Amino acid sequence: MEQEFTLIDPTKPQRTRKPFKPKIYWTPKDVMAHYQVSAATVSRWKKRGAPFVGPGKTQRVEPEKMERWFARQ
Repeated sequence: MEQEFTLIDPTKPQRTRKPFKPKIYWTPKDVMAHYQVSAATVSRWKKRGAPFVGPGKTQRVEPEKMERWFARQ
C-alpha cells in the first residue's frame, strides 16, 4: 500500500497572510481621561448603553464606537 503525497509546487506563488493587527481598545480609565469625566459618569454612561464589552475589570471599548456613541448623546 503505497501512499501518494501531494508535493508543494515551488513555482506557484504562496498565499500571503494578512498581518494580524490588534485592535486598540480604551479602558474605562482611558475614557475618563479622554472626556475629563469621573468614574460615576462613566458608570452612568454604561447604564445608558455605552458600547463597553467584556466582563468586570476587563471592560473595554473601541475608540471609534465610543466617539460615535458620545456624538449621539
